[in-house]
Amino acid sequence: MAAAACLTGEGTADQATSLSELLAVRAREKGEVPLFSWWDDKRGAVELGRQLSYASVELLAARVAWRLANREGVGVGDRCVLVYEPCLSFVVAFLGCGRRGCVAVPVFPPEPRKKFTAELGAFVSICGSCDARFALTSTAYGWAKKAGALAASAASVFGPRGVAWPESLKWIVCDADLGKKGDGLPHGPVDGPHANVAFLQYTSGSVSGSTSEPKGVVITHASLTHNLTLIVSELKATEKTVCVSWLPQYHDMGLIGSYLGTLRCGGSGFYASPFTFVKRPACWLEAIAKFRGTHMQAPNFAYALSTRKPPAARLDLSCVEHMIDAAEPVDKGALDAFVAFYGREHGLPENVVFPTYGLAESTVMVTCNGAAAARVDGDALRADGLVVEAANGEWLVGCGAPRADAGVDVAIVSNCGDDDDGPKKRLGEGRVGEIWVSSPSTAAGYWNRDCDGEFRAELVDGTGGPWLRTGDVGFLLRGELFVCGRLKDLVILRGKNHYPQDIERSVERAAPESLRPGCVAAFSVDDGGEERLVVLAEVRDDDAAQRRRRGLAAREGPDGALGYGALAELVANAVAAEHGAAVDALVFLKPRTIAKTTSGKIARKRCKAGHAAGSLKVAFAANLRDGAAPPTDETTRLVASQPRAAGADGAVAAGGVLADLATELALLARRPADSIRATQPLVDSGIDSMDLAQFKGVLEAKFGCAGLPDDLLFRDDTTLLALAKVVEAGGAFDEAGFANIGRSLEIDRSHASSKKSDFMVDNCPCCLVCCPSKLR
Repeated sequence: MAAAACLTGEGTADQATSLSELLAVRAREKGEVPLFSWWDDKRGAVELGRQLSYASVELLAARVAWRLANREGVGVGDRCVLVYEPCLSFVVAFLGCGRRGCVAVPVFPPEPRKKFTAELGAFVSICGSCDARFALTSTAYGWAKKAGALAASAASVFGPRGVAWPESLKWIVCDADLGKKGDGLPHGPVDGPHANVAFLQYTSGSVSGSTSEPKGVVITHASLTHNLTLIVSELKATEKTVCVSWLPQYHDMGLIGSYLGTLRCGGSGFYASPFTFVKRPACWLEAIAKFRGTHMQAPNFAYALSTRKPPAARLDLSCVEHMIDAAEPVDKGALDAFVAFYGREHGLPENVVFPTYGLAESTVMVTCNGAAAARVDGDALRADGLVVEAANGEWLVGCGAPRADAGVDVAIVSNCGDDDDGPKKRLGEGRVGEIWVSSPSTAAGYWNRDCDGEFRAELVDGTGGPWLRTGDVGFLLRGELFVCGRLKDLVILRGKNHYPQDIERSVERAAPESLRPGCVAAFSVDDGGEERLVVLAEVRDDDAAQRRRRGLAAREGPDGALGYGALAELVANAVAAEHGAAVDALVFLKPRTIAKTTSGKIARKRCKAGHAAGSLKVAFAANLRDGAAPPTDETTRLVASQPRAAGADGAVAAGGVLADLATELALLARRPADSIRATQPLVDSGIDSMDLAQFKGVLEAKFGCAGLPDDLLFRDDTTLLALAKVVEAGGAFDEAGFANIGRSLEIDRSHASSKKSDFMVDNCPCCLVCCPSKLR
């Protein structure tokens, strides 16, 4: 009855049971009031782009639904993957799928012009997992995909190990400006086997984890409605709410928290690409001030980055009411620095930034409005599972208390380790265990998987539940939830989740002749509030491996270490290319010395402890950032030694451009300038994707470059020398001219990985907000 009332003009937003019903109510109430607006950063200034009102979003979504049903053959319950670059067309297509009754599957957009990416392989796995028959995309992405396919065919780049786009998918272009027709379809859930499924949110899973096993979290209309109601209540969001966001559209915090949350409360949202924020973090704060933003969400690294790279001019941030700090462990030092700086310099009100915890398996939010902080004895916490407050201990922050009045309960549970099958007991305050959640927001499970052990777990005393096992470790203290780790190893770098086994496989593939298989460990270490990536790898000791290293040494010049320096560079470049992450420390161990469990698995915690204690059997160690780097060739040293010369007008003269570019990039990447090769593609240089994205902002702001494509620094032919030629020519970018530059220059591909980084994944959406399974 409530749903019918929503559609006949008598219902309210609180009575809506689906997004389509909610949108129908809001369109009737708000009409031409802007709902979704797009903004961009043009030459250092925030500019407003396209705006869609409540009424226009309702109409466009109806047109998408009409087209899917009447022209494309999309049936009720069919899965449709949404493959879009960041744009408003994505959210229109998402809402249109809901109105049609098909199941939307938001996914990352693999870079369409690359000949092979690991992310394309993951995309293929997702399509197979949910048996998707249709792919919705934009005109721009569809064109780029076709152009990339033609180039790939001409070059015959798909070898026996290659991965191609799924042939079973029917691609449908759905922009936010479709044709005229758009009525005659019901709103919200329709009859059928998947009537209650709102969409699938893909994740690597709550307890187990590897990107090779994508799992589709089944978000139902009921769980989504409950979670949106919880979000609006916790954030005190109203029709006056103004959201300013750059978060990925296809992960939980961006899609649900930023877009759908705005629709639920009846406010207005202003959105940008994640890449826009990365290349110039200050633009986010400038957009908040310009659009008078009240509610924002971002991962912890974004607050730290915004403090390090602040706006040039004074802003008025007095409009801010609530900012979520989530998507990765919250560092109290970074949070305090952000609040102190922007409060003092830009008028940010007190007590408006709140740690939050959640995960896709609970739709998105579990607890919010963290206000507590505790200083605890780290040894007691890790060794004994006890919270002992200590004056000189480690700071941890609370993520808020569970809302019992909304049906949300959190239990801290014992005996949840890998090898402990004992009874699962609820622990009291101050005891560390696995976080279990019971909530109406809990998803229905994983698509086509038996997941009772994770989504319907039971306590030994049978109380509460059904319980969702999160795979996170934490404790309750003074009523608030504190999150302090994962049951499974996880590496979180700049907001992006990396499963260590995936990095370890990349290291093994990079140099199979030199490294022992199954003898690589990857983990992160805290360095003053920032996580750094450390890789340990055992070297082979056979004659072939010795000859291989001597060959590497001969190529780079004598280094007295049998080519370990060049081997380290090769491994670091592979990790950067495949994961968008920079290796900070790479340690080659003597054979048969890496720590393993009795079953032969890598014991990462023992490896990490040995690294910290200096007790490893080291063959060669390279500190690849903030210190010594592997030896490099003479070309690199020439780059760093070029004099800097300025012309009469203050512009950088030709003789010093290359050196200046190397210096700026080295500062961003925190590595010696002479480790950057002038003729090597930047994607093969071992520099992580976020630093390359920020370097584009430097090229625009400091070197006057205009019209640079977002993917320029991630192309196979973009070198530091080529960029210097662009600057020397005046900075105006031209595709044909850049192609001519590339043809005229020698490109060093000797350190290239067999796989390349994925621009749209590593530098746009995913690298910033981690895996969709976690919202810490």
